[in-house]
Amino acid sequence: MTASEVEAEAQRKEREAAAYKAAAEQRTKVNEQAAKEQEKARAVRAAERKKYPAECRDVSDQAFEAIKQKHVYIGMTEVEARCAWGKPERVNNTINARGRRSQWVYPGYRSYLYFRDGILETVQN
Repeated sequence: MTASEVEAEAQRKEREAAAYKAAAEQRTKVNEQAAKEQEKARAVRAAERKKYPAECRDVSDQAFEAIKQKHVYIGMTEVEARCAWGKPERVNNTINARGRRSQWVYPGYRSYLYFRDGILETVQN
């Protein structure tokens, strides 16, 4: 290799290194920005949850969205359903060999919620 070829090769490697470094810095900036946005969204969700009673804060994101909209869905826990619709007017409990069943009566919603072992399994309107 001639001296000019060696120098050209060294310059090419320097350009590659500089391009790699610039790309890495760009990825770092993008990742930092994404982390900031995630943290901001987390803070907004945390502030929103603080508006609710303590028992309603420690639920899944899916359940919390339903609670905010006053919706119930199959698979909700009794706590989540109470957070969504409030305290039922009446609760009818049945305990047998297959477990505990509860019927919650909501005249205002003209609905009944049926739970098996604390999990919502039926909504009757």
